[in-house]
Amino acid sequence: MTDLIHVLMDMRSGAVASELSKEFSELVDAVLATGKGGKFTVELEIAPSKVSMADGILEVKLAHKTTMKKPKQDVGESHFF
Repeated sequence: MTDLIHVLMDMRSGAVASELSKEFSELVDAVLATGKGGKFTVELEIAPSKVSMADGILEVKLAHKTTMKKPKQDVGESHFF
């Protein structure tokens, strides 16, 4: 299986796709609230998992990591006199 959307939906029985969707929505909400840009990165690590006797790769294992840089609201100033 090499279709990325299907792979994401299959990882941890759909939990990965759900997690990515939730984090993406959080970022979009923060961008809309602040009017500033953000960044969402998804990293997939793919490695051989099972090798056949004929040295062919039978399976691969996948791991994912996300990072998000959400924009922050500007903090107002305080005036003292």
